[in-house]
Amino acid sequence: MLRFATETRAGFPIKIGAMTEEHANQDYLPVQFDVAFGPFLGTRRSIRLDGGQLVCKVSLWRRVRVCPSEEAWRAFWQEMESLRLWQWSATYRPAPDTVFYDGARWSIAITHGERRVASEGSNAYPGNSKKHIMETRASSTGSARESERFRKFRQALQRLTGVESFG
Repeated sequence: MLRFATETRAGFPIKIGAMTEEHANQDYLPVQFDVAFGPFLGTRRSIRLDGGQLVCKVSLWRRVRVCPSEEAWRAFWQEMESLRLWQWSATYRPAPDTVFYDGARWSIAITHGERRVASEGSNAYPGNSKKHIMETRASSTGSARESERFRKFRQALQRLTGVESFG
Protein backbone atom coordinates (compact mmCIF):
# COMPACT_ATOMS: atom_id res chain seq x y z
CA MET A 1 0.00 0.00 0.00
CA LEU A 2 1.27 3.47 -0.86
CA ARG A 3 1.04 6.45 1.42
CA PHE A 4 1.52 9.93 -0.01
CA ALA A 5 2.74 13.05 1.69
CA THR A 6 0.71 16.02 0.51
CA GLU A 7 1.38 19.69 0.16
CA THR A 8 -0.94 22.51 -0.76
CA ARG A 9 0.01 24.57 -3.81
CA ALA A 10 -2.28 27.24 -5.22
CA GLY A 11 -4.95 26.08 -2.78
CA PHE A 12 -4.98 22.48 -3.99
CA PRO A 13 -3.49 19.45 -2.21
CA ILE A 14 -0.96 17.58 -4.35
CA LYS A 15 0.93 14.32 -3.85
CA ILE A 16 4.63 14.98 -3.38
CA GLY A 17 6.36 11.79 -2.30
CA ALA A 18 5.06 8.26 -2.31
CA MET A 19 6.22 5.92 0.41
CA THR A 20 5.38 2.27 0.76
CA GLU A 21 3.68 1.27 4.02
CA GLU A 22 6.83 -0.72 4.84
CA HIS A 23 8.84 2.53 4.91
CA ALA A 24 6.18 4.76 6.45
CA ASN A 25 7.01 4.02 10.10
CA GLN A 26 10.78 4.33 9.89
CA ASP A 27 11.79 7.57 11.58
CA TYR A 28 15.04 7.94 9.66
CA LEU A 29 13.25 8.31 6.30
CA PRO A 30 12.13 11.70 5.05
CA VAL A 31 8.51 12.47 4.29
CA GLN A 32 9.57 14.73 1.42
CA PHE A 33 12.90 14.97 -0.38
CA ASP A 34 13.18 17.15 -3.49
CA VAL A 35 16.54 18.67 -4.36
CA ALA A 36 17.55 20.16 -7.71
CA PHE A 37 20.49 22.20 -8.93
CA GLY A 38 22.28 23.04 -12.12
CA PRO A 39 23.03 25.69 -14.70
CA PHE A 40 20.48 28.11 -16.11
CA LEU A 41 20.97 26.49 -19.50
CA GLY A 42 21.39 22.75 -19.52
CA THR A 43 20.28 19.78 -17.51
CA ARG A 44 19.43 20.23 -13.87
CA ARG A 45 20.40 17.35 -11.63
CA SER A 46 17.80 16.34 -9.08
CA ILE A 47 16.95 13.91 -6.31
CA ARG A 48 13.39 13.14 -5.29
CA LEU A 49 11.72 10.65 -2.99
CA ASP A 50 9.61 7.95 -4.63
CA GLY A 51 8.34 4.87 -2.80
CA GLY A 52 11.00 4.97 -0.10
CA GLN A 53 13.75 5.24 -2.71
CA LEU A 54 15.57 8.26 -4.09
CA VAL A 55 15.37 8.86 -7.83
CA CYS A 56 18.50 10.69 -8.95
CA LYS A 57 18.41 12.49 -12.29
CA VAL A 58 22.05 12.75 -13.30
CA SER A 59 21.64 13.71 -16.96
CA LEU A 60 18.89 14.40 -19.44
CA TRP A 61 18.43 10.68 -20.14
CA ARG A 62 19.83 8.96 -17.06
CA ARG A 63 18.04 8.35 -13.77
CA VAL A 64 19.34 6.18 -10.95
CA ARG A 65 17.19 4.73 -8.13
CA VAL A 66 18.94 4.31 -4.79
CA CYS A 67 17.77 3.07 -1.42
CA PRO A 68 20.17 4.39 1.25
CA SER A 69 20.62 2.32 4.38
CA GLU A 70 19.35 3.43 7.77
CA GLU A 71 22.95 4.16 8.75
CA ALA A 72 23.45 6.35 5.66
CA TRP A 73 20.25 8.29 6.39
CA ARG A 74 21.19 8.86 10.03
CA ALA A 75 24.66 10.10 9.02
CA PHE A 76 23.03 12.41 6.46
CA TRP A 77 20.64 13.92 9.04
CA GLN A 78 23.55 14.47 11.42
CA GLU A 79 25.40 16.34 8.67
CA MET A 80 22.30 18.43 7.97
CA GLU A 81 22.26 19.45 11.65
CA SER A 82 25.90 20.59 11.44
CA LEU A 83 25.12 22.57 8.27
CA ARG A 84 22.07 24.12 10.00
CA LEU A 85 19.91 23.08 7.02
CA TRP A 86 16.68 23.65 8.94
CA GLN A 87 17.55 27.34 9.41
CA TRP A 88 18.33 28.11 5.76
CA SER A 89 16.44 31.11 4.37
CA ALA A 90 13.65 30.66 1.86
CA THR A 91 15.51 32.53 -0.89
CA TYR A 92 19.12 33.42 -1.73
CA ARG A 93 19.91 36.04 -4.38
CA PRO A 94 23.06 38.01 -5.20
CA ALA A 95 23.28 41.74 -4.63
CA PRO A 96 21.26 43.71 -7.22
CA ASP A 97 24.37 45.29 -8.75
CA THR A 98 26.09 41.92 -9.30
CA VAL A 99 26.35 40.78 -12.93
CA PHE A 100 26.82 37.12 -13.83
CA TYR A 101 27.53 35.83 -17.32
CA ASP A 102 26.64 32.31 -16.36
CA GLY A 103 25.11 30.93 -13.26
CA ALA A 104 23.38 28.30 -11.30
CA ARG A 105 20.07 27.82 -9.58
CA TRP A 106 19.06 25.36 -6.92
CA SER A 107 16.08 24.35 -4.80
CA ILE A 108 15.57 22.19 -1.73
CA ALA A 109 12.32 20.93 -0.18
CA ILE A 110 12.94 18.41 2.59
CA THR A 111 10.68 17.25 5.39
CA HIS A 112 12.00 14.90 8.04
CA GLY A 113 9.82 14.23 11.05
CA GLU A 114 8.53 17.59 12.27
CA ARG A 115 11.30 19.55 10.52
CA ARG A 116 10.98 21.15 7.12
CA VAL A 117 13.11 23.32 4.88
CA ALA A 118 12.11 24.94 1.61
CA SER A 119 14.96 27.00 0.19
CA GLU A 120 16.08 28.09 -3.24
CA GLY A 121 18.72 30.27 -4.79
CA SER A 122 20.05 31.80 -7.93
CA ASN A 123 23.79 32.58 -7.99
CA ALA A 124 23.82 32.80 -4.19
CA TYR A 125 24.12 30.23 -1.43
CA PRO A 126 23.63 29.84 2.32
CA GLY A 127 26.74 30.75 4.24
CA ASN A 128 28.05 33.32 1.76
CA SER A 129 29.81 36.06 3.66
CA LYS A 130 30.16 39.62 2.38
CA LYS A 131 33.83 38.86 1.70
CA HIS A 132 32.85 35.78 -0.34
CA ILE A 133 30.40 37.88 -2.39
CA MET A 134 33.06 40.53 -3.06
CA GLU A 135 35.53 37.82 -4.17
CA THR A 136 32.85 36.39 -6.46
CA ARG A 137 32.30 39.82 -8.03
CA ALA A 138 36.03 40.09 -8.67
CA SER A 139 36.20 36.59 -10.16
CA SER A 140 37.29 36.45 -13.79
CA THR A 141 34.72 33.76 -14.63
CA GLY A 142 31.73 36.00 -13.98
CA SER A 143 29.89 33.15 -12.27
CA ALA A 144 28.97 32.67 -8.64
CA ARG A 145 31.02 30.39 -6.44
CA GLU A 146 29.30 28.02 -4.06
CA SER A 147 29.70 28.63 -0.37
CA GLU A 148 31.56 26.07 1.74
CA ARG A 149 28.23 25.17 3.42
CA PHE A 150 26.52 24.43 0.11
CA ARG A 151 29.52 22.45 -1.15
CA LYS A 152 29.33 20.30 2.01
CA PHE A 153 25.59 19.85 1.41
CA ARG A 154 26.28 18.51 -2.09
CA GLN A 155 29.01 16.22 -0.76
CA ALA A 156 26.54 14.84 1.81
CA LEU A 157 24.11 14.12 -1.06
CA GLN A 158 26.86 12.24 -2.85
CA ARG A 159 27.61 10.14 0.22
CA LEU A 160 23.90 9.44 0.73
CA THR A 161 23.20 8.41 -2.87
CA GLY A 162 26.59 7.13 -4.05
CA VAL A 163 26.11 9.25 -7.18
CA GLU A 164 29.28 11.20 -7.95
CA SER A 165 27.69 14.01 -9.95
CA PHE A 166 26.09 15.42 -6.78
CA GLY A 167 29.38 16.17 -4.99
